[in-house]
Amino acid sequence: MAMLDRLDSASYAIDLQKTSEKNNIDAQVGDRLRFRRLTMGMTQAQLARHSGLSAQQIHKYEMGASRLTSSRLHQLSQILDVSIAWFFGESDTDESDFNECFQMLNDQYNLEILKAAHSIQSNKRKARLVKIAQLFAEEE
Repeated sequence: MAMLDRLDSASYAIDLQKTSEKNNIDAQVGDRLRFRRLTMGMTQAQLARHSGLSAQQIHKYEMGASRLTSSRLHQLSQILDVSIAWFFGESDTDESDFNECFQMLNDQYNLEILKAAHSIQSNKRKARLVKIAQLFAEEE
């Protein structure tokens, strides 16, 4: 009987590890979904409208709380103009670039600056903003 208990414990531990791995993949896909949406200048509401989903559902996907089906992932990859493999880190883009950009976008101020800069239509004004930001960075 003790042997069966140990086997059950071992299989339970394996199941927990598999669940954890799945959740990590869901979180990775969600992170990449959020990253791509933000780099395209889209809000959750806009992506929701394009995909026929609610903004709340997009939020759940981005947080890794809901798992994307293959058909939904295909649809979102088309809307966001990336391959399905990109969501799993299996594309030609440099992974370190993604990680660095994602780290920057996780900072509230960086994201607010990016949103404000994205709303500027004039390239001349955008260039001025870059110079101002560089001056501030030099002062640090």
